[in-house]
Amino acid sequence: MGHENVGISLFQVVANRPKWWVSANIAWAVKGSAAMQQANELAAMAILEGKSQTSKDWWVYPMQYRGSSTAVLLLDNCQTINDDDPLLLMLQVSADLLEPILRQWRQSEQNLAYHSYRSSTSLMGKLLGRGYLAYKLIALLLTAVLLAITLIPVDDIVTAPLYIEGDKRYTVTAPQQSYINEVLVRPGDSVKKGQVIAKLEDKDLKMEASEIQSQLEQTEGQFRQAMADMDAANSGLAVNQKQQAQSKLDLLHRKMARTVIKSPINGVIVSGDWQQKIGTPVEEGAELFQVADVASYRVILHVPDKDMDRLQIGEVGKMKLTSLPDQTFDFTVRRLTAVAEVKDGENGFSVEASLNATPPQINPGMQGVGKIRVGQTNLITLWTRSLIDWARLKLWSVF
Repeated sequence: MGHENVGISLFQVVANRPKWWVSANIAWAVKGSAAMQQANELAAMAILEGKSQTSKDWWVYPMQYRGSSTAVLLLDNCQTINDDDPLLLMLQVSADLLEPILRQWRQSEQNLAYHSYRSSTSLMGKLLGRGYLAYKLIALLLTAVLLAITLIPVDDIVTAPLYIEGDKRYTVTAPQQSYINEVLVRPGDSVKKGQVIAKLEDKDLKMEASEIQSQLEQTEGQFRQAMADMDAANSGLAVNQKQQAQSKLDLLHRKMARTVIKSPINGVIVSGDWQQKIGTPVEEGAELFQVADVASYRVILHVPDKDMDRLQIGEVGKMKLTSLPDQTFDFTVRRLTAVAEVKDGENGFSVEASLNATPPQINPGMQGVGKIRVGQTNLITLWTRSLIDWARLKLWSVF
């Protein structure tokens, strides 16, 4: 526009004071130079008065937002420019149009602390100043929620998976080496004490008993003949042979009696499905069945190790079973074991509890979820306890 020697600079306003930002004709400015001090004074005057300033070879224009100066545009070497020069009008219009962009540019270059401070100041101004009713209502609602989750006490509950088993469990083993001949029960069947639940093969025992019975009869004949001949030696030998045969026969009879497997108690078969294993060989002492006593039950909970220190013997809990989700049953903690076990990828300990009542619809093997009340706390502690414990452990492991 015919003013080749005119220099243009831009100052940003920080704490209502000018600070050199950028110039079109220099790469960097010496803050202590006479020219820079004079430019700062003119820019400060423009900020203070809120209007353009003109001197011998300077022209300064403040760029404003909501009545406050945000930047200052400065021309130097402008001796040939009059107040009504079109260049000044063009610069004023351009500055007013570009002020929002420059303001956003400046704010975007600030660090996170500045943005946090600015946002906090703006929010506090809306909350404490006039207007902004929606902000005030939201703040009151959030404050009420925070006070509620901090001050209102709630039950502190330990939750753990569980299963039901008989308070007493008896193991039925094979009395001798044999084969499975007949099975009369399956897991889940109720049995009475003395009820036959299985039979082992006794064919070989019967054949051996028949042979020994024949020997016994022969021995008795020999004994009678020796007595008739008044042969004391042969009669004594016959008596000895007879006693040995009778002992063997009695032993075989006891073994045959043990081939009939009977339930030792009134209860429920909880393990031992041999229906599809007829003819399977079994060793002496091998487990065949487990019978649970149905007179009383116990609850076994798998409590995570992070919650074990909060439990105590005698605390009362409630449980729901998978098969009976519409009913709640009470139980009392009886024993805290010290044996750890990993289930479903979580390390925990077995906690034994007894049912306060024994409903007829409960059977050994049922599974569910138990909850034990261990005191009171607030919701914010309840929601953040796991995170805080994890952070404490991690910090301790690092430092």
